[in-house]
Amino acid sequence: MLTNPAGGRTLFYALYETGKLSMQQISKRQKDHGHTPQVAVRVAPTPRGRAIWRPAAILAAGAVFILLAFQPFGTAGDTLPFKGLKLAGYALPVALAAMFGGICRHLLIARRASARGRWWFESLVALVTLLLAAPLSYCYFVLVISPHPWTLDGMLYFFRLAFLVGALPTAYLVHSTVTAERNRPRPAGNPEPAAPAAEPGTRELELIGENRGDRIRLPQSAILWISSADNYCEIFHDARGGVAVHLLRSSLTALERQLQHTSMVRCHRGYLVNLDRVIWASGNSAGYRLTLDGTDTTIPVSRRYVAGLQPQLSRIS
Repeated sequence: MLTNPAGGRTLFYALYETGKLSMQQISKRQKDHGHTPQVAVRVAPTPRGRAIWRPAAILAAGAVFILLAFQPFGTAGDTLPFKGLKLAGYALPVALAAMFGGICRHLLIARRASARGRWWFESLVALVTLLLAAPLSYCYFVLVISPHPWTLDGMLYFFRLAFLVGALPTAYLVHSTVTAERNRPRPAGNPEPAAPAAEPGTRELELIGENRGDRIRLPQSAILWISSADNYCEIFHDARGGVAVHLLRSSLTALERQLQHTSMVRCHRGYLVNLDRVIWASGNSAGYRLTLDGTDTTIPVSRRYVAGLQPQLSRIS
């Protein structure tokens, strides 16, 4: 299988995420392992390939530009053969370090962090990138530019160089990443909140039942899905230590009306699902199912709702 319902990721999935396997190759390997090939669509928070390669390209280009344009740290007086080409070769260790930082960013996924938390998160990723770029650049220097024995002083010197050369490109990258996250469009169907209203994912929703005083207030981002159970509805939401369920006497249609203009949508005659929590949509001849983060339960999608859900899922960015 390409995915693990418990939220884990198999080897096939990890290889797909890093671009080492195409969907066609994964389907072939699924057959080789005795699995029925599935038509699967990844609903990713961001285009992962671009989000990993773009920072790597920016940092590598920035570092090489500084080295070639200004030739700091005594490189201007060097008479190395093919000096420009060898200096440009530092793009490789810098790009590898930046790609590692990008992979760490997506493994941790700090999308729901506050603005201040996002700044700290991106700054930490930049620090890890620079700390890794230093030893990789020193390896490149020892192996390619000036072969000589490894020394601790040389390693420490390259740590200083990494921070001096990489400070400006990484600062630009942190600023552009945080700015892009702030300006990221909200999912379709969510009205633009009037300032200074809370973001859609953090605002509280109040669901009212038929019985007097029967109501529950929850953050929109905490609700996973709602299912119909006879004359009641079961509201599944995040709780300390896992997933909790709250029983509310109401029809699913009544709750659907209360949840208009939110990320909660009907996907089945017996289910409402929070599109903000969907991380995977998969299906085959047996039907379609949605996987949510934070739970091992998958939610069915009936055929009558497939056409309506597809454009909404594709707009999740």
